[in-house]
Amino acid sequence: MSTAHHLSMLASLAPWFHVKPHALHVAGTLDVARLAAARLVTELAALLQQKQHVVLTPSVGRTMTPIFEVLRQDYRHTIEWQRVICFQMDEYAGMPSSDPASFAYSLRRDFIEPMGIARFEHFYDGDGACKATPREYEHKLRQLGGIDCALHGVGRNSHIGFNEPRQSVRLSSGVVRLSPATRAANRVDFQYGASLGLRVLREARSSIVVMLGEEKRDACYQLLFGGGGPQVPVSELRSCPQVSIFIDYAAVPCSLSDRDYQATPPARHAAPASLV
Repeated sequence: MSTAHHLSMLASLAPWFHVKPHALHVAGTLDVARLAAARLVTELAALLQQKQHVVLTPSVGRTMTPIFEVLRQDYRHTIEWQRVICFQMDEYAGMPSSDPASFAYSLRRDFIEPMGIARFEHFYDGDGACKATPREYEHKLRQLGGIDCALHGVGRNSHIGFNEPRQSVRLSSGVVRLSPATRAANRVDFQYGASLGLRVLREARSSIVVMLGEEKRDACYQLLFGGGGPQVPVSELRSCPQVSIFIDYAAVPCSLSDRDYQATPPARHAAPASLV
């Protein structure tokens, strides 16, 4: 049995996964980028047939780089991108949008401007001044009808946006303290980040989740099979109306067997074992 087929079969055993029109795709890294980009464009095209504008909230980072490249190369003229309104998902607190190290700058350079997106809402001005509090920012998003499509990367510690693992659930948008794990993974010294909250993210009509590399194995396991809770922010996406998961072979959790999901799974998977 192939790795992809085995994982898909096990995912179908997860109670949350088979209830709604969710999907799981396992492929090579470059194919994952192509598949995720194609799904995003398909979702946006369908939404644009129903409404004048759609709201997209994309992640930024190494996971998104090949996806944005595929979009620029293959889909620049496929849909009316000027009808897409882009809301930034997260940013380092106080980071000027004009700084090349900012998420806003990267998003504008790699996606917004090449695709011809006319409206881009972001947390901070070019001088680092707060354009609106995160809650005001969320309110503006909700006035447009909420998120139509969210494009997620996932942190090694299972964070989405800058919603870090916590002792208690924090659902609202706000400025949060970044965990040492996130700061180390991103190679930054910033202590805080502004982020859309879990509540508005999990209400997205369509959520596309991409995980690449062996360092994302645990996050993948936690999304599909973990026990959930505030220590696993990505598990909040299980309540989304539609979740499309794209992972490469390296991100497939090592310890998977049918027996693992007959009962409540552990917080972390066991020592590596063969999947196939």
